Amino acid sequence: MATKDEWDTVYFSTMAMASVAVGTLGVALGLLALKRSQAEAVGVGSLDTTQHYLFTLPKPVSWLEAYQALSDYGWQPNYIGLIYPGQLYQGRKLLDYGKHQYHVRTYDDGQVTGHYEVTPEWDLQGHLAGDDLRIMTPQESNEVLVALSQIQLVGVGSLETPFYTPLGVDIPKVRYQNGDILVSVRSPGEWHDIRDFINPMNPSVQQVYHQVGPDTMALLDWVCRNITYRSDNGEWWEFPAETISRKYADCEGTSILLASLLRNFTDGYVAIGSYRGYGHAWVELDGQILETTYTSARLVADPQNYRKLVAFNDQAVIELWPGALSRLFQLAHNERNKLTLMAEALSGA
Repeated sequence: MATKDEWDTVYFSTMAMASVAVGTLGVALGLLALKRSQAEAVGVGSLDTTQHYLFTLPKPVSWLEAYQALSDYGWQPNYIGLIYPGQLYQGRKLLDYGKHQYHVRTYDDGQVTGHYEVTPEWDLQGHLAGDDLRIMTPQESNEVLVALSQIQLVGVGSLETPFYTPLGVDIPKVRYQNGDILVSVRSPGEWHDIRDFINPMNPSVQQVYHQVGPDTMALLDWVCRNITYRSDNGEWWEFPAETISRKYADCEGTSILLASLLRNFTDGYVAIGSYRGYGHAWVELDGQILETTYTSARLVADPQNYRKLVAFNDQAVIELWPGALSRLFQLAHNERNKLTLMAEALSGA
């Protein structure tokens, strides 16, 4: 929790900004005094930023960067919220004709927090009491993740070797056709039903499966030890037989292979989304994350940093919301940075 000195810094810096934004110093100071007195009681004002933790970006974004990125999605700066130590930006998005709002903050360590709540304009007492207060769900916070990740994508962030379609060139990678989802993730103009990448009955897959047996962790370990992780310059998904033959693949290829092996005896699926702002793929089974880029099977050290947008296997495709798969290909890609973050998480576990 915050020390008295930290609260004094929060309080007075917040009052200064609020007086400018609201225009009436007396109103602003009165509102902020109430917010300060209620903050610890309802939790929203706690300086424990992990309470509403959403994700961590690879690199912090400035106030102006966050403002420009989020304004395209209907967000506006929040000038009368408490300002926490290390905070760079806070914004809100009004909902239900102004009754509720999403409220997010970004910090100088790359963390992003966010919650859903009653707006002070609609019900000041309810706002201060924490009515309807809760953390934003992954679906609700995803546009924040996508918007802020785009800052990294266009080169403002820390990407050193970005792999993405050049700005201004829009190459469709997803088609929705007669209830099926088709993806173009190989040669230009080559389209596949996304479910076709999972091949449990392929002879090469069957050979590995019968060699290792119906053991989830043993199959994960086989993939980690026998398939070398190698990134693609662009977007190329391997079929499982190709991955076994080549003995190398990126995160999609290794995840597709593991899911194909698991589908011989259980309901595992490939999850694609982001890891700390970078595009990533992994396997999920009964709520457990199976990371195929490790060199051996082990538990994931930081599951909270995995943000799933789409899940699929040979039987079904689930998008977090309609069109989520299309948004997936807009996320930044930098394998070196992503693997470094994973290694740091493992070393700190």
